[in-house]
Amino acid sequence: MPFDAQKVKHVGVVRIEGAVPIAHKQNDELTVDPELVEGFLTAVIIFAKTPVRTIRKASYDILIEVGDSCMVYAVLDPVPDETPYRNQMKQVLKFAEGFSFPPNTQPASIREIATLFQNEGHRWIHIHLLQSLLSSLGLSWMGFLDGSTKEHLEYILPRIEGPQGQGEIQEYVRKKICEQIDREGTTIGFDIERMMEHPEFVIRIDHVITLRRKEIEDAGVKVSEDSVNLKNLWLTAYGYNILQSGMNAGLTCDIETFSRIEEELEKIDISIRTNSDKPPTSSRVSRRLRDYIWEMARHNSDSISSVTSKLVECFLNLTMHKDTSS
Repeated sequence: MPFDAQKVKHVGVVRIEGAVPIAHKQNDELTVDPELVEGFLTAVIIFAKTPVRTIRKASYDILIEVGDSCMVYAVLDPVPDETPYRNQMKQVLKFAEGFSFPPNTQPASIREIATLFQNEGHRWIHIHLLQSLLSSLGLSWMGFLDGSTKEHLEYILPRIEGPQGQGEIQEYVRKKICEQIDREGTTIGFDIERMMEHPEFVIRIDHVITLRRKEIEDAGVKVSEDSVNLKNLWLTAYGYNILQSGMNAGLTCDIETFSRIEEELEKIDISIRTNSDKPPTSSRVSRRLRDYIWEMARHNSDSISSVTSKLVECFLNLTMHKDTSS
C-alpha cells in the first residue's frame, strides 16, 4: 500500500535526553489529547524503555521509531501496512539526529538537506544551512557570511567532497568576507585572533575594529519602564558576543540584566545609547541575516532552539504530509 498523507493525524519528535519535545505537526483533530499521547509515550518508551513500536489507542494506530537521541511518533487512522509510514518516519528521525544538533553534522548531510529545502519559503532556513555548513567545514571562525545565500550555497555545495574542493571553498569564503568588510558589512562572529593568521585579513584589522565600535555606538536600544529591547544590540559584533555568552537574554530583557550587559560593554570602553523611542535598525546586516539572528535570539536561553524546532517542523511537512518516496 502507498503512503496516504490523509491517514496521518499527528506527528511528534521528542529528544530522548530529558524527554524534551522538539516539534509537532497536527493535520486533523484527534479524539484524544495529543499532549496525553506524548506523555504516555514518553513514560512508556523513554523512561520505562519498553521496546513496543506499535500501540492501538482509541481508534488510532500509534507508530513509534526510536533512534540514539530522538523518538518520532505518528498518530494514524488504522492502516493495513505500516511500512510506508515508518519509512517516512525514519527520514524524520535521520534528519533530527543527523542535522538538528550541530556541530556533528557532516557536510554531505547538509548538502542533501539543502537540496530538499531549496524551495522552502522560510529564508532563514537557508541562512542556517549555510552557517551550519561553514561550521562543519571548520570555517565558522570567519563569522556570518552575508549576501546572496543562494549564490554561496551554489558555489560551496558541489565542492564539499572534491579533491580540491576544501581549498576552493576556503578561498571563496575568505574573498567574500573581505568584500563584506570592505563594504562595511557585518563582522559578527569574526575571530580577531584567527584573523592574524591570514595576510588578507591582517591588513583589515584596524578597519574591523573601527567598524565594530561605530556600529555599536550607532545601534541604540529602546528602554521602557521594566524592559529593554535588545534587537539592535544583537546585530552588532560586540553585542552579539556578549548576549551569547550566558546573559540569558532574548530579544528583550529586564533592567537588571541590561545593567550587566552595560558592565560588560564598559570593560571594552563602550557605552550604548538608550532612549524611549525605537532606534533605526542596522543597515550593515541584510534583512535575511537579521531575521535569522533574531530567530535564534528569541529562544537564546532555551536548551532546544526555536530554529531546530522550526526546521524539524518544516521537515515534517516535507516528509509526512506528502509522498516523497517516489
